[in-house]
Amino acid sequence: MTMERRPRARAGSALAAARWWNICCLRFGGPHRAGRVLTRLAGLWPLPYTPYFSRHAIAKLVRRGYCSPRAHYEYDELITGDYVFIGQDVRIRQEADGGSITLGDEVIVEEGCHLATGVGGRIVVGPKTYLGQRTSLSAQVGDIVIGRDTLIAGNCGIYSYNHGTELQRPMRDQELTSAGPVIIGDDVWIGRAATITSGVTIGDHAIVAAAAVVTRDIPSFAIAAGVPARIIGLRDQQVFSVGSAARA
Repeated sequence: MTMERRPRARAGSALAAARWWNICCLRFGGPHRAGRVLTRLAGLWPLPYTPYFSRHAIAKLVRRGYCSPRAHYEYDELITGDYVFIGQDVRIRQEADGGSITLGDEVIVEEGCHLATGVGGRIVVGPKTYLGQRTSLSAQVGDIVIGRDTLIAGNCGIYSYNHGTELQRPMRDQELTSAGPVIIGDDVWIGRAATITSGVTIGDHAIVAAAAVVTRDIPSFAIAAGVPARIIGLRDQQVFSVGSAARA
């Protein structure tokens, strides 16, 4: 029995040491140069490199979370909650006079995502929401507000603005227009490569199919698909009412 316990004790000591190492590195990590070096060191021990997706767990070791040293930041006002994960090659950009970008607790922003605000636009992402790889959120003229526990797959595009279409002016010179903010509720699932246009509201617990183009509101519990997206079904509301009652 003694021989069985020793390897477990050694493994436990190694894990505790690795945890201590990661916490020390992440505690002083950040977007500045020294912080990027420390973040890169997090996860290098005891393994040569920590597999990419296991860094989600590292983000929960310290309240400031994990910001990849390969992410790119151009902002004046970025507000992040606790345990936020920002992956490599993410671009967070706040243009001149652009609004704030807010990421709630335990938000995951995967590799290659692009979050940008311009004049008259801001981005708010609720707690525990997931932004898949290479998804783009661009808020100008209007806001983008996403609720909690929402899953947005990779390569999606969410835009709170459009271009003018006057014939007398080249497209590149057109002024930006907006039909209103984009509002996405709680516990929504948006499939891969879907596009959400300005002025759209997607209700709680709705599903948007892959590659759909949403130009009109989607009510709660609805399933929408197609170009332009239309409602093709409804989810079982009773399941959610029972779950909500249990949580309450």
